Amino acid sequence: MRLRILLWKDFRQQTSFLLASLILLLLPYLIVSVIFVVVQIREQNSTPWYDYFRIASIASLIASMINFSFFPANAIAGERADRSAEFFAYLPIRRSEAVLSKAIVSLALSTGVVVTCVAIMYLSFKVGRIERGPSWEERCLFVATLMAMFGIAWGVSSFATSATYAAAAGIALPICYGVTLALLLEEQGLPSPQVATIFSLSCVVVGPTCFAAGVRHYLHRVKP
Repeated sequence: MRLRILLWKDFRQQTSFLLASLILLLLPYLIVSVIFVVVQIREQNSTPWYDYFRIASIASLIASMINFSFFPANAIAGERADRSAEFFAYLPIRRSEAVLSKAIVSLALSTGVVVTCVAIMYLSFKVGRIERGPSWEERCLFVATLMAMFGIAWGVSSFATSATYAAAAGIALPICYGVTLALLLEEQGLPSPQVATIFSLSCVVVGPTCFAAGVRHYLHRVKP
């Protein structure tokens, strides 16, 4: 019963971020719809509507990667920002239950948004009769990047008092690391697939490590 209450509390805390995520994910469809209508009015529509739909779905999927760091960033730092963490510190709530609730809600919302975007993208591929989707290497790279973004945002959130800083760290650090790694390794003559593999393996290690460090810091932190 207590865990259920904590889950509902953490979900309510994420509602503003969830609304912002939905707006960000729907924005590519709005932009593409406006362009499609303008082209229709000018009678220059040589591109079928499902190609527009596919472009919007890919853009929305890329935006969902950014959203993947929003929810873990707000999980802990959000309570410190609105000072509710100090209130909950006086309640008879085990920190282990509290951090479990935050992790479940953050992961469920982040994964739900990404899975929805992936499903819509594959639907657009099917409607457009495009047989070739992302390769296995591209899928692994995508999942590994999400792991790093989630783990870094969560880890920074356990230390920070601003969800904005935690989200920015979850987005910026994997990008900076990936670009730097690609430039360095390609300068050494390594092909792009090997660079992607090294980056993916690094993310698989960094993401869970940062998440575990964030959990440990939250459980042993003296101040809320």
